Amino acid sequence: MKFEVGDKVLLKHTQEEGVVMAFIGDDVAEVLVNGTTFPVYIDCIDHPYLKWFTEKKKANNKPTSLPEIKPEKIAERPAKVWKGIFLSFYPIYKDNGEEIDFLKIYLLNETSVNIDYCYEMVTTETQIFKHNASLHAFGNVLL
Repeated sequence: MKFEVGDKVLLKHTQEEGVVMAFIGDDVAEVLVNGTTFPVYIDCIDHPYLKWFTEKKKANNKPTSLPEIKPEKIAERPAKVWKGIFLSFYPIYKDNGEEIDFLKIYLLNETSVNIDYCYEMVTTETQIFKHNASLHAFGNVLL
């Protein structure tokens, strides 16, 4: 037989699912659907497995609704505060970590205007190095 007592079945005409309760004859089964038992021809019922698989695929193919993302409020940037013009000394240590090998000297412009500067390296009698340049607002340069 195609069906046994206790099998889940699908009614072809109404697409409802039920359970086979008993067999009345060779071609008639008693089916329980939503609490109601009634006789059904075996030709009018089928296994529900195909419907289960096809419905799940259709349900999975539907895009899930994503939560709506609200745009962030764009806050205006606060104006940079003038701090001034600074010289910054950055020590570079030798391998032992106790002695300073040399210094890096930075010129920091923390204002909103460009500045012109002249950097000179002079010993007691001779000029070793001279550098003229312009430094943009809120910028820095390694001397």
